[in-house]
Amino acid sequence: MSGMSAAERLRNDNVRLCRLCFWSNFEGLGFNLEKSAQPPHIIRLVEPNSPAAAGGLKILDVVLTVNQEDVSQADYSRVRDAIKIACDSKNPIELLVAKQRFYQQLKTKIILINPERVTIINTPEKMPSDYLNFPKHISRTCYICLNDKETLFGFETIHGEKDIGLCIQKVFPNTPASNTSLRKCDRIIEINDKYVDNDLSSSILEKLKKAKMQGVVKLYVVDTETYKYAQVNKISLKSKRQHQNELTVSSINHGNQSLRPNTPIIMDLCDSHRADSIKLNYDNQEKFHSSTIASDRENGELDDICCVQIVFTLFFAESNGVASQLDEDARICYAILHMLSHELVLQFLGPCKQKYPKCIHFFKLSAAMNGFLSQYEATIYDANAGLKIDPNYYELLYDKAVALRLLDKDMNEAIEAYRAFLTIAPKDHRKVPESYYAMANCYFELHQRDISTDIVKKVYEQGEEAEKVQLPCFLPYDSNNKTELKFMFDRKSPPNVNVVAPLLDRKSRLLDPHRIRVIKQHRQWQAALLEARNDSMYTFMSGSHEPRAQQQAVKSLIGLKPISLREIDPTKDHVYNGYVLSVTIIEDAYSWTPSIHLVIEDEHLDCERMFIYGFPEGHGKYLTSKVFTLGSKMSIMNPYLRLGGSDMKSSVRIDDFSSIIMQNESERVLNMCRCCGTSNALHVCGKCKQAHYCTKECQITDWKLYGHKLICKKQ
Repeated sequence: MSGMSAAERLRNDNVRLCRLCFWSNFEGLGFNLEKSAQPPHIIRLVEPNSPAAAGGLKILDVVLTVNQEDVSQADYSRVRDAIKIACDSKNPIELLVAKQRFYQQLKTKIILINPERVTIINTPEKMPSDYLNFPKHISRTCYICLNDKETLFGFETIHGEKDIGLCIQKVFPNTPASNTSLRKCDRIIEINDKYVDNDLSSSILEKLKKAKMQGVVKLYVVDTETYKYAQVNKISLKSKRQHQNELTVSSINHGNQSLRPNTPIIMDLCDSHRADSIKLNYDNQEKFHSSTIASDRENGELDDICCVQIVFTLFFAESNGVASQLDEDARICYAILHMLSHELVLQFLGPCKQKYPKCIHFFKLSAAMNGFLSQYEATIYDANAGLKIDPNYYELLYDKAVALRLLDKDMNEAIEAYRAFLTIAPKDHRKVPESYYAMANCYFELHQRDISTDIVKKVYEQGEEAEKVQLPCFLPYDSNNKTELKFMFDRKSPPNVNVVAPLLDRKSRLLDPHRIRVIKQHRQWQAALLEARNDSMYTFMSGSHEPRAQQQAVKSLIGLKPISLREIDPTKDHVYNGYVLSVTIIEDAYSWTPSIHLVIEDEHLDCERMFIYGFPEGHGKYLTSKVFTLGSKMSIMNPYLRLGGSDMKSSVRIDDFSSIIMQNESERVLNMCRCCGTSNALHVCGKCKQAHYCTKECQITDWKLYGHKLICKKQ
């Protein structure tokens, strides 16, 4: 075929002779024929891992011949009968097919197809091993990530019926997609946890295009046969992050979409690492009598989330959605299980509050979700509605107080709400110290940020006293309000004439709870990334929330005032225009999707997380390995203190990459101690050969307190 023209090669890519044969361990051939308004008729469904899929048949192929019989102008019944006769005989069947749109182009230009010069694809005589071992009729989550050299995910798509939805037409070998569980003929249900199945095909393609620019995508897919069954029986296929676990079918006959009697329904509990399921078993009278849990794990155990999901599934199956205590409890379980999906749960809770207006738990959950979404007025509304049911429900009193403080309209009203919470809540409640610190911050704002005011110091000390009755699991106590106030107190304190040596000052900072939390969480994140790199079956993914404010750089440092981390309010989302923050990088970064994660330290040895966005595409690996390295120093113009979209924890966020000015390499701290940060540390970790330490004590502290063992690996 080397002598063919480009047009002929293109034609052969789109026109195929599919030689299909039957497998003893597969029922039918795995495809459905659909009637077209005008012949030829089309292939609407191809089941993944089927003889049809292995034989090259694709969705929206038009059938031109069946066993060399021309059916390109035949009516639907004739084509259907020709295929049925061949299938009933269990003999191999030959189908000459072409892509629907390509065939229309050939027909318009009156170009004939030569069957002797088309691509021939033969179904293997036996089911391939990767087909044999692949789980059938179960939804899958596929994480696809591009490296710096890759530009394509590695799959081809085709529009759904009436240009709604999108299906996988082909997965190319040796591509990022081929390393996942994505299969030809899968239907895309969600992209990055967003339900897209009802979207226009062009809209879904646009979402994939944007994901490709980010270099990573999360696809939630299901095979087309299960999708068809779900559509016919009105079964939701949304993931557990979007809806209750999808229902799939353990056996469906080719060409017959009716469920066999007494076939158990399988409720998928799978993600990218496991495939657990629960089967609801029914007797001859179709009454539920038991459940069976299946797991592919070696120890056969399920984690807590799976167990809660199973309980919800059983409750829902028994209650059938009728108003009852069982239904109410099931809804509460569902909302709690999906609390990370704030908008989804908030939509779910609306009807719940209407159906159970006396259930205070729905109002508490709704208030929390609105708080996570920074919808503080809605939080106050939910809190007030819930407090009408139970005026002494202190959890709602606390939510109301926090929302009033963050609205920043009337600090006296916020203080009153905090006092109402403190009056009722148990003395060892974990939010009691935080309430005192928050109240002190309110007084601080009321008195024009004068830290010397007596009431501020008095309420702050009440918070310190309240810490003493906290359970050990909540200590050391972590509070952004406390951190800010402590910084303000430290700044107001008279300077010590006996200047402490820098080394001792560094050592004194090692037990700071905020520092421990920031560094340890960063290392936990990096450890998960390193694990993903070493496991070919696992792809690491992360996401981000849109910034609440826009950070923009200025042309130079001239005229900018210096600012330190202790002068930045860690409880408010704010861009500090007209200031410059100078810092040193004290933790390595191993990832750059969607941002570069760093830990920084300022001149006062205070530390914070930093997330860098907006850097040139394709430069992530270079920046993390050559520029943003341990000990490097930088200045950030107009720094943006960002509160996390989910955890509300503070971090420095860079959206305008030009706002970073790297200091000269000669300023870099060489061989920095990974614990205290001093330079020229001579001792090296014997395992990873990378971490430097100035003393044995620093190495022990770093291992036990900061979790160096999380990242102590050869990288």
